[in-house]
Amino acid sequence: MNMDVLWFFQSTRKEPPLLKQRITAFCAGIMLALPACIAPATAVSFADAGTGDYIRIGDTDVSASLGISQQRELEELLNSDTPLYVEQSVDDGSILTVGPLSEMPDKAIVQHSTCAKTDVCLLPYTAPYASFGFSGKGSKQGNWPNISEYTSGKWTTSLQWLYKGSLVKGAKIKPNTHAYFNGIVTIKRVTIY
Repeated sequence: MNMDVLWFFQSTRKEPPLLKQRITAFCAGIMLALPACIAPATAVSFADAGTGDYIRIGDTDVSASLGISQQRELEELLNSDTPLYVEQSVDDGSILTVGPLSEMPDKAIVQHSTCAKTDVCLLPYTAPYASFGFSGKGSKQGNWPNISEYTSGKWTTSLQWLYKGSLVKGAKIKPNTHAYFNGIVTIKRVTIY
């Protein structure tokens, strides 16, 4: 091809107007973001079944071993013939926890107003908050504020707490351990294995 002809094609080629480029970029951005906007508002992650892990569906903690993640599935399960155990709120009768009957705790967890040496014991950061003692296998949901440390007593235990607006699940702690937090938390669930 002749250099003059090449120059002609290069000089007559028109670039799209700036407005058209901006509109194209905007549309491309919308198309990339659209799947995230359509996705469910809350993500549900399944934990390993059989480890005492729970997922949150609405206001109910559901054993991960049940393999469900949606409110509709939970309602169907509660209305089915599937053998289940449930923890019910004494305040309003709502269902707090659901799991397969085969995983029902051996003995209900008991909360004490004081801590024995063998109890799981939640220790407050400052007065006027009191210590809370727990014994027995199982899980108890509640609201224990201003906690800075805890002891596991004779039990293997794990806690869930609220910190800066997020629910955090702690690791299992072996018996006879004194653990402390690097901040102040509100405990939401005590599980004893």
